[in-house]
Amino acid sequence: MTKETLKNYRVYAMEIRQIKAEIHRLRSKIFSIKSEPDSDLQKTGDQPGAMSEELYRNTAIQLEELIQKYYIILNQLCAEQLRIETAIASLPSEERQIFRWRYLHGMSWIQISVKAGYSKAQIYRVHANILKKLQNFE
Repeated sequence: MTKETLKNYRVYAMEIRQIKAEIHRLRSKIFSIKSEPDSDLQKTGDQPGAMSEELYRNTAIQLEELIQKYYIILNQLCAEQLRIETAIASLPSEERQIFRWRYLHGMSWIQISVKAGYSKAQIYRVHANILKKLQNFE
């Protein structure tokens, strides 16, 4: 596992939140088209803005397909996060904490050195040694 892979953890977390919000928005859209009394679907015949039942079904199907694509991406991102968390969990306690602070919580090296009670240079050395251990983790 590389430093770049570890850095992606927080990017994955942000993307997961965004995708979940988008899925919620799309589900709400499907529900609102279906249930609002004033929705275009409820209008009949020649009324302006009337949406045919077939058009509604096609729209709902397209939205559901998009939601399924988002779920595939979501599962991939969660799997990557889990892989990173598993790698960090495999470390001894002190090393694990340093990596959690850095990669899962996004703390700076200065913050980590203060919390751990080490100099910044010591933290860099510990970090480099841990990265060597994790290179073979996959």
